[in-house]
Amino acid sequence: GFLRTCLRGTLAPQLEGLDCNRMTIAYFCVSGLDLLGELTAEDKEMTSAWVLSLQVHPKNETSPGGFRGSPFFAAADDNTTWDLGHIAMTYTALATL
Repeated sequence: GFLRTCLRGTLAPQLEGLDCNRMTIAYFCVSGLDLLGELTAEDKEMTSAWVLSLQVHPKNETSPGGFRGSPFFAAADDNTTWDLGHIAMTYTALATL
């Protein structure tokens, strides 16, 4: 259904503008599927791998870590100065896991 389609990465056209909040959408999809008793082991494994792929690891003891809201924000090259986690998306990622 709709929740699983969004969870697997295909956003409905009216939601495409929310790509930067994809982590939040994933949280609500996982929660909805769980409440409906439809969350499968495959969904859990795929979602966990995706969430962890958005983790920003600290570069040193003073740089921040956390989670990005979507793959869109990942640094395209090795210049990771601006590749930062986001506090709200970090909370949402941890709640999703």
